Amino acid sequence: MNRDGKLTSLHKLDDVPQKKPLTELTAAATNRNRVLPPKMVLCDAGWSWIQKEGIDKLREMLEQRAKSGSKKDLVFPRQQAVEVCTKIFVMCNQPDPYNWSKDLYTRHGKTIEEYLSVVALPGLKQARNKSQDPSAFFTAFLDIWDDYVFFSKWMTNFFHILDRIYAEPNNLSTAEKTSLIKFEKMVFQPYQPKLLQCVLFLIKSDRNGDYEGDMDISLVIDTAVVYKKMDSVAMKYSEHLEEKMLSATRQYYKDRHHDWRYLDG
Repeated sequence: MNRDGKLTSLHKLDDVPQKKPLTELTAAATNRNRVLPPKMVLCDAGWSWIQKEGIDKLREMLEQRAKSGSKKDLVFPRQQAVEVCTKIFVMCNQPDPYNWSKDLYTRHGKTIEEYLSVVALPGLKQARNKSQDPSAFFTAFLDIWDDYVFFSKWMTNFFHILDRIYAEPNNLSTAEKTSLIKFEKMVFQPYQPKLLQCVLFLIKSDRNGDYEGDMDISLVIDTAVVYKKMDSVAMKYSEHLEEKMLSATRQYYKDRHHDWRYLDG
C-alpha cells in the first residue's frame, strides 16, 4: 500500500532491490582480496624446467670436473640459482589445487635417490672390485662424497622453501636432513665395514713400514669427518670408528712390546 492508501501492484515489488545473503557477500569479498599468480605453473611442466635448469646443470658441472681431473671447488651460477628457487617458491605458493609442495618434496627425495643409484653407487662398486689397494677405495669414496656434498648442498638451496612450507608443519625431514638420510642408507651403511677395514689396514701398514711411500693421513682424517657427519642420522658411527682404532692401537703396541723387550735383551 502506498502513502495514498492504494495497494502497490505485486509486479512492482519485484523491482525492489533484494539484499544478498551474508555468505554470498563474504565469498565475493574473499575472492576480490585473493591475489592469484598471473599464470599457474603446472606440476609436470614446472618440474621439467627445474630439472633442466637446475638439477641437470649440477650433474653436468660434476661430470665436466671429473673429465678434466680438476679438484677445484664448483660454484653454481647465482642468477640461475635465483631463478630455480623462484620457480619452486611460486609452485609452493599457488592456491589449491595447484599447490605442488607435496609433489616437489617427494620429487626432491626421489632425485637424491636417483643420483646415488646412477652416479655414486656404480663408481663405488667399481672401486671396490677393481683394486686391492685400500687407498684407491679411500680416494674413490671421498671423491664420491665430495661430489655428493656439492650436489646435495645445491639441492638443499633450491628446495629450502619446502622446509618451512611443507616439511616442518608435517614433521618431515628437511631437505638437508633428507640428503644425509639417503646417503647413510644407500651408500654409507653398506660400505661402512669396507671403509673401516681400509682405515685400520692403512694405519697398521704405515706403522709396520709395509706401506709403500708415506701414507696420506688426510684420507683417514677426511673419512673421520664423514663418520661424524653420519652421526646426525643414525648410530654413533664416529664412536665406533674411534673404538676400533683404539683397539687396533692397543693390540699393535702389545705385539711390539714383546719385540722391543727381545731387542733390549
